[in-house]
Amino acid sequence: MQGDIISAALLVIPIFLVILLRTNAALMFFVLAGAITLQNYLDKDVESFTSSLLNAKNSSIVALLIIVIPFLVAAYAFRNTVPKKGIFFHLLIAVGVGGTLFIVLPTYITPGVAGAVRYSVIGEAVLPYTSVILAATFLASVVVLWFSHPREHHGKKSH
Repeated sequence: MQGDIISAALLVIPIFLVILLRTNAALMFFVLAGAITLQNYLDKDVESFTSSLLNAKNSSIVALLIIVIPFLVAAYAFRNTVPKKGIFFHLLIAVGVGGTLFIVLPTYITPGVAGAVRYSVIGEAVLPYTSVILAATFLASVVVLWFSHPREHHGKKSH
């Protein structure tokens, strides 16, 4: 039961952020991907830092914060960047962002909770499609950003 609740929360949080804040989900995905990459790069340094200054149990919390804080800051920073007519595409991307959160974040929580999340009903439905979720979210984010980017008008050039 606990795994199902956490799983649902991870999948739904980005959708609520898009609906409530009208946050650009494509930008949230790229910030999340950057934060995951940063955390993977800093993994050993975070472990040594937390083991020397804090007790070793906090290393997973610090790693989790390295991912979650930039994600939430980006959600707030990019609020009101989606017009109401384009929110549907951002909701689709938000589902993929939720899937990405679901795929990545359980590795940074306690093993018992991570196991409950991975073996929940949602986990068993989502995890076999990890590659598809990540690739589709990436592609959809690129397409949405491409079409939302202002274009220069190619007319007469003034010298």
